[in-house]
Amino acid sequence: DKNITIEHIMPQKLTKTWKKELGESCWQEVHDKYLHTIGNITLTGYNRKLGNKPFEDKKDIIKENSNIPLAKELLKYPQWNEKSIKKYGQYMIDLFINAYPDFDQYKYKKDDETYLTLNEVNPTGFKPESIHISDKNISAYNWITLLKETLKYFSQKDKAKFEQYAEREQYLSKDTANLRAPSRDNINGFHIETNNNADTLFHMIKNICNYYNCYDDVLIKLKKKD
Repeated sequence: DKNITIEHIMPQKLTKTWKKELGESCWQEVHDKYLHTIGNITLTGYNRKLGNKPFEDKKDIIKENSNIPLAKELLKYPQWNEKSIKKYGQYMIDLFINAYPDFDQYKYKKDDETYLTLNEVNPTGFKPESIHISDKNISAYNWITLLKETLKYFSQKDKAKFEQYAEREQYLSKDTANLRAPSRDNINGFHIETNNNADTLFHMIKNICNYYNCYDDVLIKLKKKD
């Protein structure tokens, strides 16, 4: 059906109702982290009707109009939050693996090297070797270096947009007194908070890739820690 398109369950623009749905203390983090992940998308033929309506309203519309199993699955969820997104994401992954058992866990081959998309990376127990953004490959030996190199790439790509991004992020500051462990070097005058674990640093990398609208174009090569 040519009318069927991808629908973001948690919308790209959040209303007050959606912020409450996600959790008043964590809605921004959940939105940044999960907006474009497989756990927050489904298929429908009436995206305009769904828009950024509350989750309960979306379920009512799906119940009345949809025969698509992926969408009907959402009716099982009483609330849409981080836990729901993770559970639905696993449901989607299981469907895909069952349909394509030989796809080898979505790994990409690029120049005889194995890369993962941002949605596939789990930093625990691994360290990065490189990140591939659009047409550029950037080497790195740990997560903080990868974050620095990624920030440098985007600052060079669009300095004004980087300034806007950096001003809103607590881990970036021109005043080192605002950071617990500021980096010695800076990017366009902004120092980086280096006292973060791998999961947090990777989340920062995903966040800026999402901000520059190239989330789906980024690949990362990992290796196990020694």
